Amino acid sequence: MKWTILIVFISLILSRSFAYLAGEEEGKVFPQAIAERYVTELTKDNLVHKTFPLSKEIVLDQLDSADRLQVKGVSVDLRFESTHGESAILAINGDYFTEEGFELTEQLPGEWTLVFAEEPLNDSRKLFWNIGTSDKRVTLYLPARIDHLDLKLVSGDVDLNLAEMKRVMIKTVSGDIEGKLATKDLSLKTVSGDIELKLRDSLALIDVNTTSGDIELELLSGVLDGEIDFTSVSGDLKIDEKNYQNKLKETFGAGAGQFKIRTISGDVKIDTK
Repeated sequence: MKWTILIVFISLILSRSFAYLAGEEEGKVFPQAIAERYVTELTKDNLVHKTFPLSKEIVLDQLDSADRLQVKGVSVDLRFESTHGESAILAINGDYFTEEGFELTEQLPGEWTLVFAEEPLNDSRKLFWNIGTSDKRVTLYLPARIDHLDLKLVSGDVDLNLAEMKRVMIKTVSGDIEGKLATKDLSLKTVSGDIELKLRDSLALIDVNTTSGDIELELLSGVLDGEIDFTSVSGDLKIDEKNYQNKLKETFGAGAGQFKIRTISGDVKIDTK
């Protein structure tokens, strides 16, 4: 009898607790209520200043006259998409992000810098489980006018889907770089991050440098046209089905482009098929 009463008592406590967390008393929808309640607690401790909801889009009017953009961050994951619209849009999906978490400044006429000063709430600061998370926390939609992108991250991953870029430069320590893009000038530097890109057209210049990360490039044009300058300490190079050792300097096709690739232990694969 005592055990029965105890079980009923515990069940009542748990049911009211979860109802409270789920926002039953305030008419909120679970699990967003848990996230809002948790963020409120963080706010009380001055850990979060102001939060966006689970999904928000911000029009970056400041970039309406920009053609060059530099983006800096520590551990925020970023996705870049080309858009036919006139304005750049910052879409924050999944996690909460502080309003003071990014800053836009104009360096020169037409050249702006976007700095992510804070990261979205990571797994260690969430309650019970990941609430409303997405593979990429922040997406930046770029109009065709912005054709120069300079990105510097520490550990964040980068996902690209860009068309008609004149120059793309990416530096990251441990973040991976993947996606699809079209550009005439590409510079990629990582320490341990892997690179996996589909390139839409022939490149005039590609400069890739990594320490231990692997590199995989797929040329969607189906043609390798350029000089390959590859050097590695222990990494190998594979072009389609042919394997090369840790050094190669050879011209393919008419030699219109230049591929400069440097690794320490990372392997490189170039596919045209």
